[in-house]
Amino acid sequence: MSSWLFALFVTAGLYKADPHLAFIQQRFDMTVLFFFLSFTSFLVQLIRHKFALRLPKIFWYTFGIFLWIALLLLLGAVFYDNFHYGLQKALRFLILTGWAFLGAALIITDYGRLKQFAWALLLVATVVAISALNGWRTGKFVLFAYGLGTNYLGTARIAGIGLITLTVFLLSVTKSFWIRLLLFVDIVLLFWSLFVSGGRGPVLAFVITFIFFIILNRKVGRYLQDFSMKRYLRFLNILVFISLIIVALKGPQWFPTLFMRLRVLLEGGGYSALTRIEYMRMAIEVFSTSPIWGMGPGCLGKEFFGIDIRLYPHNIFLEFAAEGGLIVLLAFIALLCLAYWNGFRNMRGGIVPVYLLTVSFFMLLNSMVSGDINDNRMFFVFLSLLTVTKRFISDRDNNLFWRGAIREH
Repeated sequence: MSSWLFALFVTAGLYKADPHLAFIQQRFDMTVLFFFLSFTSFLVQLIRHKFALRLPKIFWYTFGIFLWIALLLLLGAVFYDNFHYGLQKALRFLILTGWAFLGAALIITDYGRLKQFAWALLLVATVVAISALNGWRTGKFVLFAYGLGTNYLGTARIAGIGLITLTVFLLSVTKSFWIRLLLFVDIVLLFWSLFVSGGRGPVLAFVITFIFFIILNRKVGRYLQDFSMKRYLRFLNILVFISLIIVALKGPQWFPTLFMRLRVLLEGGGYSALTRIEYMRMAIEVFSTSPIWGMGPGCLGKEFFGIDIRLYPHNIFLEFAAEGGLIVLLAFIALLCLAYWNGFRNMRGGIVPVYLLTVSFFMLLNSMVSGDINDNRMFFVFLSLLTVTKRFISDRDNNLFWRGAIREH
C-alpha cells in the first residue's frame, strides 16, 4: 500500500485538477494529502520493522547534497527578498521534492515494492491515456491532446514513463499470457497517447532514451545467462526499431500536430521554442551577473519584470545556475554523477538497473526542456532509486544471481 500511496503523491499533479476530483481538491490539496498519507504509511512500515533503516552510504551522500542544495536555495530566497514565488518554490523543493527523494529510498525497500510502484505508475499513465483517448474520440481537442487534469506535456511525459516502465521492466517479469496480452494493448494506447499529445520535448526525449536503452541492452546482455530474457531484450530492440519506422512513414498522417510542430521547430523554432530560448538566455544573463551564489529562487521574474513571479528557464541546469550559482549547480552535477555511477556499477544486476537508468534518463532529458525544479519531482524519485539499486537485486527470493540468470564472474 505504501508504494501505491507514494506513486499517487509523485503523480498528483497529473490528476488533481480533473473536474471529477474537485470534491476532494476543494477540501485538500491532493499533493499534500498523498504526501501525508505516504509519510504516515512509511511511519507504520518503520514501526513494524522496529525502526530499522537500511540505506547505503551512497544514498546518504546524495541526500546530504540534496539538503545542501535545498538549504542554499532557501537562504537565497530570503537573502534576495524573494518572498512570494521564490520562497514558496524553495520550501516546496525542501519538503515535497525532498520527500520524493527521501521517500523513494525509505518506502521502496525491495524488489516487490519496486514492482508495486511500477504498476502504480503504469495505472496512472493508462488512466491519463484513456482520458486523452475519450477526449479525442468526442472531438474535445483542436490541436493538443491531454488527459485528466494535466496538459499536453504532462500527458506525454507520463505516457513516456508508462511505456518505459511497461516495456523495459513489467513486461519482462510478467509470466501470465493474458496479462502480457493486456500489456501489449496498453503499449499501443500509451504509444498513441505520447505521439498524439503534440509535445515535442517528451517525444524527442523518448526517441533518444530508447537509443540509450538499446546501448544499455547490448551491455547488459553480456551478463545474462537467462536465454528467455536475452530473447526478450532482442525482441524489444526490434519492436522499437519497427515502431520508429512506422512513425517516420505514417506519423504526419496519424499525428499531424506533432509533425507540424516539429517542422516549425526545424524551420525556426516557433513561439513555444523561441520563448523557452529567451528564458534560457535570461537565466544565463542572471548567472553571469552572480556566478558564484546566484540570485535566489524567483530571480528571473524579479530581475526582468520587477516582480517575484513564477518564471523559470525550462532547463534544470540553467535554473540551478541562475538561482544558486556555481555552488548549487556543481552540487547538483555531483548528485547526478553519484546516482548514475551507482546505477552503471550495478549493471550486472540485469533488468532492474537498466530500467532505472532508462527511465531516469528520460526524465533528465525532459527536465532540460520543460518544467521548473519541482515540476520534475519524478526525476528525483528515480535518482534516489538509482542510489539504492543494489537492494533490488539482493533479495534472495528475487535475486537473479540465485536463480542463475546472472553470471557470477
